[in-house]
Amino acid sequence: MDVRHNDSWFKALTSSRPAIRTARWLAQHVPPSAAAGLGSAVGRWLTIAGGRMYSAIRANQAQVRGLPLDDPSLDQAVIAVLRHAGQVYYDLFRQAFDRHPMTLTSRAAENLQAAMESGRGLILVGAHLSNFDLGIQYVTLRQIPIQLLSLTEPTGGFQFMNVLRANPLCEVTPVSQAALRKAIQRLRAGGIVATGVDRPVPGQLEMLPFFRRPAPLPVGHIRLAMKTHARVMAMWCEWTPRRGYLLHAGPLMDMEYPPLPFDEQVRHNAVRVLQVLETAIARRPEQWLMFIPVWS
Repeated sequence: MDVRHNDSWFKALTSSRPAIRTARWLAQHVPPSAAAGLGSAVGRWLTIAGGRMYSAIRANQAQVRGLPLDDPSLDQAVIAVLRHAGQVYYDLFRQAFDRHPMTLTSRAAENLQAAMESGRGLILVGAHLSNFDLGIQYVTLRQIPIQLLSLTEPTGGFQFMNVLRANPLCEVTPVSQAALRKAIQRLRAGGIVATGVDRPVPGQLEMLPFFRRPAPLPVGHIRLAMKTHARVMAMWCEWTPRRGYLLHAGPLMDMEYPPLPFDEQVRHNAVRVLQVLETAIARRPEQWLMFIPVWS
């Protein structure tokens, strides 16, 4: 069997409920160095075995870094991504705020405060950068309630992750008509809704420019903002050896309404948001934990 084209078992394993439970158990019983080491080992194995996950990470890193697909440095980029993933999941499953502190940058804290005091709804849009899940937990620990819009049809592993993400102040709702109605009500009442916007959406007809190439990325957050007159703010996580995890934020964005058809207005605002996240991802490409292909 040629493992380069038959790693679907690996992808299924890493997104299954038993695998997530095992990872959580390991986080409680192994030292932190072992988690990062395991991530590196998986990365090295994938660079040898190849397969779809390796190809996806390599292609994503090539696009973000502006490198050709045959650049030999991309093998090390894949290893670096998976090494950081090992650290991230270890800290997430341990809720290890004491090991690597989580800090809101001054701009993020000021913008969140200003948004809540304005009485207007706020949509937090994020990228899969570093420990974004732990970042959501940290925000809600500051007594800030959030509705988190997640994948429409989560697999067993993602369902279990949604259970871990939820807490009394974080309501996780897979995207559905009911979830969107709840989000609209929350935003109109001045509440906060959060979602990721860097993961491709199957069947998405809107192709948005992202790192110089079109990608099928979501625009529902923009439609929500335009419907409810909410503001949008990009928020992302970065890990640094000296300061631990940092939660950054872009500017508070009001939706713009140029003299264009509605769909073009949506596209215009979606691109504005993506440009903020592009800068964040380009700064720490090895911390962008995107394991499926973004560009076709």
